[in-house]
Amino acid sequence: MNLMQIEKKNDTQIEISSGERGLTLPYFFYKDGKKITPDDLRLKDNQIFCRFGKSEIIDEIRQDEGSLEIERNWKIEGEGKIQLSFQIKTPEKPESWINPCVNYNGNPKGEGDFPKPKPGEGWSFREDRLGIPSCSIIRDSKGPLAVFTTPAKTENEISSVETVTKNSETVFNIRVPLTEKPKRHTGKYYLNGLSGKKEKHFKIKNGLKYSRKFYITWKEDPEASYHELLKEIWKKLDPDWEKHDDWGRNSEHRINHVINNLYVEREDASGLITAVHRGLIPVTNTISGGFVGKNPEICHTLYKAYLDSGEEKLKEISFKVLDFFTEAQLPNGLLLSDYQLAREKWFGLHFSPHEGCSTRMMSEMAYNFIRTYNLAKKHGEAKEKWLKMAEDFCDFMVRNQPEDGNYGRWWSKDGELKDPSSTNGSYVIWPLVKLYKLKGSEKYLEAAEKAMEYHIEKSVDKDLYWGDALDSNCIDKEGGHSILRSLILLHDVTEKERYLEKAKKTANYVLTWTYFYDVPFSDDTPLGKRDVTTTGATSVSAAHHHLDPYGAAIAYDWLKLWKKTGDEVWKEYALAALDFVHQLVSTEEDPLGFPEYFEGWQPEQLGQTEWDYLSNALWGRGHFKSIISWVPALTLGGFFDIREDFPEIMDFEIEEINERKSGRLKAAKKLRKLGMRLNYFV
Repeated sequence: MNLMQIEKKNDTQIEISSGERGLTLPYFFYKDGKKITPDDLRLKDNQIFCRFGKSEIIDEIRQDEGSLEIERNWKIEGEGKIQLSFQIKTPEKPESWINPCVNYNGNPKGEGDFPKPKPGEGWSFREDRLGIPSCSIIRDSKGPLAVFTTPAKTENEISSVETVTKNSETVFNIRVPLTEKPKRHTGKYYLNGLSGKKEKHFKIKNGLKYSRKFYITWKEDPEASYHELLKEIWKKLDPDWEKHDDWGRNSEHRINHVINNLYVEREDASGLITAVHRGLIPVTNTISGGFVGKNPEICHTLYKAYLDSGEEKLKEISFKVLDFFTEAQLPNGLLLSDYQLAREKWFGLHFSPHEGCSTRMMSEMAYNFIRTYNLAKKHGEAKEKWLKMAEDFCDFMVRNQPEDGNYGRWWSKDGELKDPSSTNGSYVIWPLVKLYKLKGSEKYLEAAEKAMEYHIEKSVDKDLYWGDALDSNCIDKEGGHSILRSLILLHDVTEKERYLEKAKKTANYVLTWTYFYDVPFSDDTPLGKRDVTTTGATSVSAAHHHLDPYGAAIAYDWLKLWKKTGDEVWKEYALAALDFVHQLVSTEEDPLGFPEYFEGWQPEQLGQTEWDYLSNALWGRGHFKSIISWVPALTLGGFFDIREDFPEIMDFEIEEINERKSGRLKAAKKLRKLGMRLNYFV
């Protein structure tokens, strides 16, 4: 280990060197808008003593391999508006720069009203936007370096981190409490997503005593990436999570929500409605095969639950919905994926509405049709038309694979690739690999590997994953997850070491969208009242700053890496994600503000920071909302997949379901029926 050397540079700064890495720590704080610098600075062993008249800062610095822990204690005398600061400088310009969950090298892809920071602009992001508290990570000529802090204990002490490059040096400034500048991201683009600067202070009358730990960690290797720091950061923050043994009951609640609130059956349609609100009013009046709907994935899980419980209703719904979706196939093999219930018409996506065919949603549908066919065949109940639908789609993709291997984002109904952008093309790999395993035809594997090479070159090797979610166009986590699942599926069937190495790299990118700590919420908010924890939660994208339960699916892939690599940290990440997803499921004890027949719903959106789709005044930080069908589809799908492959992590059975027949639910279903006829727009 390189020994740390600490030297006094002048009365306001010290210098720390370890190996090739040199850092400068200036000492100051802000009072009533003015920068206050020390009168005196002294060193004693690994302690720094700074005096500002009657006020003082005392640092204790600890070192281990490639890491510094600085415990800072402030004692501020007098009264005024105070903002504390922890600043470090490194004499290097960044070659790359990320703030987890918010900024990935300036968010160069996509479009919309969200931050696209450049190193010289002095962007500062609040702690609770970031998956690692007030974290900024750069890679310079010496390797990657990260700065972060321990999480705030209360809302009042939420910090922020500024990163700015000037005159060939990079300055990191963590402020307590926060400053966000030059803009802050507060909502969707149609609500003027970027708002003005915000600055907070401690308003003191009789002095202030405050302490906090700050960390600097690095790797002395010019070829290393920031991925190699994440395990060390996780270890330093040492997050808490809880293991659960009631996954069966948790899953039963979710299944009850699916059959009581989301399932609709008419002469022209059978499926799970995409989104409802109080009174079962259809907010999104579609039955969708992928993305926000994921009907075939729900069907796969319902059939598994039927095999557990013997509840015929579950199989009945599963098979009826799958049969309905076979009607979405075009003669050339492509699939329409969204059925608009008022218009009684199939679309490629219910937004807009889009007349083309979504690569992502077509692939999600085909993948789950093959999985349910395989399972039902074992029990003598499979329908050949399910397999034919998936096979016709895969055959189209094999015949029409572009020269570069990329299946792109959108196809026209007559079979022309219209939009080759984004990571959506990687989803095609999922059904191709499944069909290769079932049929043994090399053409499916060859097409899957060709597509994978494109995404390795364009996304994995460049650390650039974007445009995967269909309701935004930006850097996002789902692009990383789709490629991670593709790499793991290919490694399963080929055992090529290259796929495993790329999977680990992609999994670390996905990890940067995961919260390593618990965000504090005040007791007067819905999240604070319920003591909701955020460790293991996932943020959505550079454009959408809220948390969601997507980690239920990601946890499965992390567990696969745990088994493939033997590295226990992947299991830790998965368990943390599952602990988060276990929360906020509506029960009789806590119906989450809805009538009792909404048992089992879980919110899609949790507001951990100052951002909301619609209104920070009504929802935003500390609130939760949105009843949408991808949530039970993806969470239940993750649970049952983990149960199948990792029974040591999750072992449960579905024993019974609760098909409600209350008068309130019957009345709500009448209102839903009316809404399904009237909502032509979404």
